Amino acid sequence: MLKCLRHVAAMTLFVLAGCSDKPSNLPVSHWRQDPDACISRTAAAIEASGRPWPNEVVDSSHRVRQFDFWIGEQLYVLPGETPLRADHFAPLHHPLRYWVVTGSASALLGVAPPAGPVGPTLFGQVNCDLSKPTAEWKERREPAFASRDEAVDYYREQMLARPDALSDVEVRRREDLKMIELRARDVRNPGESVGLYFPFDRELKQTIGAKTFYKPIRCRAAHEAQAPMKLYATCVLWISLAPGFWIEFEMYQQMLPYMAPVHDKLLATLVRARTN
Repeated sequence: MLKCLRHVAAMTLFVLAGCSDKPSNLPVSHWRQDPDACISRTAAAIEASGRPWPNEVVDSSHRVRQFDFWIGEQLYVLPGETPLRADHFAPLHHPLRYWVVTGSASALLGVAPPAGPVGPTLFGQVNCDLSKPTAEWKERREPAFASRDEAVDYYREQMLARPDALSDVEVRRREDLKMIELRARDVRNPGESVGLYFPFDRELKQTIGAKTFYKPIRCRAAHEAQAPMKLYATCVLWISLAPGFWIEFEMYQQMLPYMAPVHDKLLATLVRARTN
């Protein structure tokens, strides 16, 4: 799906064979026959609903106050401040129009931005696994646990099982972060460490069906508040949207304390916005 979306800008540069309309003018029904199930199922659901597409409520200042967000057969009616944005390179009526995660964590949470050169920028994307076998969907391949402690033990064993990539694995209680840190040295990048983080002042989890996921915040560089910004040094979290669909969002590792509050705020927003 994402490969298709990354190249969707190119669609605006040509006229489809046998069709006098530009891709930007094609109705959502055009994508019902798309070979990508992520696209075709979403298009079919939008058309069957009878709702306009796209469907935005815009105020007098041209700000989006509310918008429909479809993924497969699932509709969310989201407030405009949700950090999902339309891909304006995509055709106007493309069913997966809102797939870009972007915005400010401080704005989402209603708090003052932190001082310093590194801002609380959110970035990421909506992902779809429908083209893969069901067993490889995100909510199927991620492990579920009975408790946070069980999750910590599991990921520690996973890190220890990779001596070719990780060394000096340790578990630390970071009072400054209110998190449990699993830190290891990156064997292939001397001087670099990676980290997994579990808040201990809240339960960072999502229940999907009968499974509960205690999620680690995965950081490509272990947290050092005063470390210089590195573009690759991000922390990542995910949220399931519907079977086969999920959001992944990232922030720079210095903004690690924002990750769990953003997850919980975004998850609560999505739960309230579900229409069925």
